[in-house]
Amino acid sequence: MSYTMDSQTTDEASTRLRGMKFKFDHDLLLTEEFINVFPSIRRALRDDRLNKQFLDYKKEAEFHKRTFAGLGLASLLFGFFSLASIAVQLILGDARAQFGSVWIIAEAAGVVSFGLILVERIMRNRRRWCKAVFFRERLRQWHFQKFLDGELIEKLSTDPSKYESELTKRWNLFQERLGDGDSMMNRFVRNTKSDLFHKPTQYTNTVTAKLVMEALRVIRIEHQLSYGVFKIDPESDQQTLPIHEQLTWSETVATFSLAGAVMISTLALLFRLLPGIRAPWPASQIEQVLGGLALLLAVVSAATRAYRAGNTLPDESESYEEYCDSLREIEVAIDSTKNIHDQYIHLTHLERASAEELRRFLRMKLRATFIF
Repeated sequence: MSYTMDSQTTDEASTRLRGMKFKFDHDLLLTEEFINVFPSIRRALRDDRLNKQFLDYKKEAEFHKRTFAGLGLASLLFGFFSLASIAVQLILGDARAQFGSVWIIAEAAGVVSFGLILVERIMRNRRRWCKAVFFRERLRQWHFQKFLDGELIEKLSTDPSKYESELTKRWNLFQERLGDGDSMMNRFVRNTKSDLFHKPTQYTNTVTAKLVMEALRVIRIEHQLSYGVFKIDPESDQQTLPIHEQLTWSETVATFSLAGAVMISTLALLFRLLPGIRAPWPASQIEQVLGGLALLLAVVSAATRAYRAGNTLPDESESYEEYCDSLREIEVAIDSTKNIHDQYIHLTHLERASAEELRRFLRMKLRATFIF
């Protein structure tokens, strides 16, 4: 098969891949249709041994993420209900006696909120989620970084048994590192000295080098860039609100509710300072109602900001944008040179950017909290 034919077929495979429903694991769990475009390197493109472990960590990460988010949101809602009930009591005044049982439930909601916080702290779902994501993404990076080692990949054509032997040896060493658990993640978050698992070496076979570059352009650059845009694009048809929309509405609610609380507090002060203002109700009652409304709006603002902090919305939006910008710059740099060796230097920069994105994600999520 000539390189020209491979390039044309790759364009078709790239188009089909981009048209698929977005999932973050399409770059690893490749279809037979796509892999068949690159028969000489197919054994390197898909590693069933790695994919199995990847899916295990993915399942674990999703479980702990759902648990952390569920407990956090539940504690926030119960806490909000408890605090909001205090504001409502001020607004209702003497009329609150008609709803005595409601206040008992509201007080119990505060206890439940505190209990949920303790449960999450004991279960450590946030950290276990981050650790599973760390292992999952380091598996992904280990897989793609091996393509930087031209000497290793070229063994697929010259000596397949040596390729398998060398890759198995590296895999076993990698597995030994994974057994280090929290310590490995902590070291990774603190420094950038161990971002690459495989030592980059030059390709001597230009055809193989170009084939690998064609494949990685689709699954390592285009796919990652498309996914990042998909997560923040307000026009995307994902099931949950895109990050930009969540960021916009939460900031609007938090800002306007806090501004409303300040304005109502100012209005209550005017009623107190200007006795000439008369109304159908006693001034003390009006001040009490306005004070209750101000408190309620302040609680809404605080709860909205707690939601933003728990989901790390501002940081996550900025992180996706920065990573997408890095990918675009690397893509332009690769397109601007015809020298295959220089292209692989830029690909090395991509792998370092990917590791830095994971480091940024871990730092961001390890400090995520809804209430405490």
